[in-house]
Amino acid sequence: MNPPKTLPLIYHGPYPYEPDGLDFKGKSFSRLSNHSKGRSSLTRFTLNRFKTVLITLFLSPLFAPLSQAAVIQTCEGNQSVTVGSYVVGTNYWNPKACGGRQCIAINDKTGSFTVTDDSFSCAPEVASYPFIFYGSHFGSLSPNSILPMKITNLKNVTTSWDFQSPTEGSWDAAYDVWFSRGPSTVGGFRGGAELMIWLDYRGNVPTAGQKVGQVLIDGKNWTLWEGPIGWNYIAYLADDPVTSVKDLDLMNFLKDSMSRGFIDSSWYLSAVEAGDELRTGGAPFTSHSFSVSVNRPPLN
Repeated sequence: MNPPKTLPLIYHGPYPYEPDGLDFKGKSFSRLSNHSKGRSSLTRFTLNRFKTVLITLFLSPLFAPLSQAAVIQTCEGNQSVTVGSYVVGTNYWNPKACGGRQCIAINDKTGSFTVTDDSFSCAPEVASYPFIFYGSHFGSLSPNSILPMKITNLKNVTTSWDFQSPTEGSWDAAYDVWFSRGPSTVGGFRGGAELMIWLDYRGNVPTAGQKVGQVLIDGKNWTLWEGPIGWNYIAYLADDPVTSVKDLDLMNFLKDSMSRGFIDSSWYLSAVEAGDELRTGGAPFTSHSFSVSVNRPPLN
């Protein structure tokens, strides 16, 4: 669960960089080869040495990407780093009740992050939710996002996430999917819904709401909880915890909640988030990779 925090951007990183490779079988060297027909072996040797020199130069530091990845270390409770279309937030939102501090290392090129220190002790209450998100989070919009989007306009929503859980403490590693009654989230999500998907959890981690029962989604068993907390709180807890999902179909969870009257079709999908609700302990926690796809065209 997240309170209505606005995340100040402290760094705006560029999109992930992938250098183009050189194809020495391409047109430029084909033309050289054509012009070199009938030349002496010394000429051909010179051309081969030229290729070797180019290869050596390309692999040298001189041809390394100009902008190298940086790891941003921060112990601030409410800061963020923008990476491409995503935003990573420290989101230590309950310091008055929990005390202590939280420190995070964030890679400004990949969006991976690690909680390196959390000295608070707050179980069973949630202290913090360090996370990465796509969409609109309490008025903060990730770049190039097509969210918020009206539910009736959604065709498909899939997400992948890979993380490493700690072996101690009280925490839950979970998706936090937000639904607003209108296209703006500046005022928060009151009257809307928060749909959580707990993939892994440990310790003293009570969820909000009341237990609804068992649900089968995508061939997996989930325990469903629901209740009002200013908005509809919905949580699907994996009966068999996992630390990685690929192309998880969020529409199946949305359709199940809509069929129960928890979410209205006139609302908007505003944000898809993934992080760790920390209570006591829980470091180190690492989010390795995260992605969201909305209305992706089907593969041919």
